[in-house]
Amino acid sequence: MKRTAHLSLILLGLIAAVLSGCRDTPDSYRLVVAFSSDSKGYLESCDFDSGKLGGLARHSYILDSLRREMGEEMLLIHTGNLHGSNTDLEAQQSALLMERILEQQGYSLIGLGPLDAVLPDSLLRPLVKQSEIPWLGSNYRRDTIPSQVEQVCHERINGLRITVLNWIDPNWEHGALGHNDLEGNLHEQIIRVRRECDVLVLIVYTDVLHPEVFLKQAAGADVVLLGGVGFPVMSESNLDGMLVGNCGDRGQYIGRFELELTREKRISSSKYVLIPVEPGLPEDSVTARRIREFKQEVRVQRREAQEAKRQQILTELDLDETALLYHDAKHFFLGARACKECHAGIYAAFEATPHATAYAALLRSGEEENPSELRRCVTGYLVRGGYVDRSSSWLYNVQCEACHGPGSAHVDANGGETGTLADPWQSCGTCHDVNAFTVDGDLDAGLHRVPPLSMLSK
Repeated sequence: MKRTAHLSLILLGLIAAVLSGCRDTPDSYRLVVAFSSDSKGYLESCDFDSGKLGGLARHSYILDSLRREMGEEMLLIHTGNLHGSNTDLEAQQSALLMERILEQQGYSLIGLGPLDAVLPDSLLRPLVKQSEIPWLGSNYRRDTIPSQVEQVCHERINGLRITVLNWIDPNWEHGALGHNDLEGNLHEQIIRVRRECDVLVLIVYTDVLHPEVFLKQAAGADVVLLGGVGFPVMSESNLDGMLVGNCGDRGQYIGRFELELTREKRISSSKYVLIPVEPGLPEDSVTARRIREFKQEVRVQRREAQEAKRQQILTELDLDETALLYHDAKHFFLGARACKECHAGIYAAFEATPHATAYAALLRSGEEENPSELRRCVTGYLVRGGYVDRSSSWLYNVQCEACHGPGSAHVDANGGETGTLADPWQSCGTCHDVNAFTVDGDLDAGLHRVPPLSMLSK
């Protein structure tokens, strides 16, 4: 009798435990997968054919708003190609800053994109080693990437076990990354990790025009984020039960999937949202300040390097610096694009002159290494802050500042400080016989008869 009573108590205890567990299990789950992609070194908005979308300071503002809205239910992923194709010191510093900003923004992981993977070891290893965010590369051969790169990332959010893989299609043409740099079978990997997770997120680099060809191997993934794509997927795509999204490159958009899951942790509904990082959005002040300080540091470093190179060339050519036009200028050359912002009409007229294509003409003549010819086809030749060598490509051609002098003070003062600019006519004689242009001894009158200046004077 006692034995029966004891068993009954045990049974009642088990039933109570089961019922209690049922009460503790939510009726549904919610998860937000937010992502950005292919930053390619762009700290700020890209002006090329993008409506000036992007910029990490505006990213920070959007992500802060999302986090307040979504709370602890958000997984934040950068799909990869954090670094651009440049491999100089400035690009390395830019990538390190971007990584620090992603840490500040609360990213969960960074995918190792093909552009990242082909960086020299001297750039990639510090980038990965110093990161507080896990880097993920699932099918790179392990001896070709830093040891800190993980093959699989596991996250636990809101009671859900999430696994993330980052896979490069070995049959996709991805530049310097070779087939021998990749290994593994995606289908087999998915079978292995699927047992351990409730939601499987897959970052994929493949042929974006026909992703379905490669994604036949990805059966079992819940969410697929396409990397290496220039143009975003604007609406949700469901491919054999997989939710497929892509937010383009250069930080122009932030994408997110809002997932609802059943009690059994199966996706019951989804919503795909693409958020444009528009110029009118506020900027996060901390991020904006860090970028401004970085740009200032870069400008100083660039000027110091250019000055060292300039002094070297002056010595090699045995040139007297004081004989150069604008040798005593206290300001810096910015290039004609800075002038275009306020003087679009004059800039358009300038583009119609031989001055605007002088460097191309020099290349056709084969005289680009001839200092006496080169000085006539660039802006601020061997002047402090002016053209030094091909690294000063923004000063190719005879631009506005070749005649008006360095314009940094004028631009910094929003069109003021006109006294810092030079008399434009004083420079003509450095390249031309001014007597050929004078009218009754008046050079100014003569030059205004020369198209397109004659059009501007009307």
